[in-house]
Amino acid sequence: MIRYIYLLVLIIFSSCVASESTYNSNSLPMPEINYLNTPYEQIRDVNTTAHFDGSTSYDPEGRQIIEWKWDFYKFNGKDWDFIFTLRGPDKAIINCKFGKIGYYIARLWVRTSDGRWNQDSDVKECVVYVIFHTFSTAQYIAVGSGMTFTYLIELPKDIQVKEACITIVDEYKLPLAEIWIKNPVIGKEAIIEWDGRANKGPYAGEFIPPGTFTVNFKIVPFHSIPNKTDDSPDTQEEQQNQLNNLDEIQ
Repeated sequence: MIRYIYLLVLIIFSSCVASESTYNSNSLPMPEINYLNTPYEQIRDVNTTAHFDGSTSYDPEGRQIIEWKWDFYKFNGKDWDFIFTLRGPDKAIINCKFGKIGYYIARLWVRTSDGRWNQDSDVKECVVYVIFHTFSTAQYIAVGSGMTFTYLIELPKDIQVKEACITIVDEYKLPLAEIWIKNPVIGKEAIIEWDGRANKGPYAGEFIPPGTFTVNFKIVPFHSIPNKTDDSPDTQEEQQNQLNNLDEIQ
């Protein structure tokens, strides 16, 4: 009888040791940006919302992620300037509006319930281009006639645009025409004329028939992402000072 009790105690003790060893492993949490909800590169107009989703971050050993830390930087033409941090237990998903044109980067860090942060090499990043642009069209187009588009693009000086595209989409979201603009004009209004013919879909080569259409305008940036170093503030006081002095974001 005594022998059986001894074996039972030994089994329980061994189980506890194994559990403690697993919890004290050297694994670190892994930040993850959900690129389905947050494209790696976002192009946003001034004062429109940029979305960041870090909710898929995880810890290999199953520890709970209790804090997300987003560091934001702005490129000054030569280097990265730190501008602000958003951090907290409720910051897995955040939205920001940038008040000035520029080239920004968001870096995500995560912390587990036992105080572990991910290492620098595992930091995830998301690039945001903040531009200013206007785009106007006529409300109606007669079958067999063309159309005039007016656009204005303003970009940060460190970003170039190699082309832009106007897309005409029907009420079923089917693209009917794409008008590509090589080396679009930057900094002043420009006009593009379209002959009214489809070059995609079932009407390719023909004039677009009567209907309701949506006209989209996008730019294709040409850039290289500079390397950056981490100089984000660690204390709540430093972060608050940065936010108090911030004028790049609203």
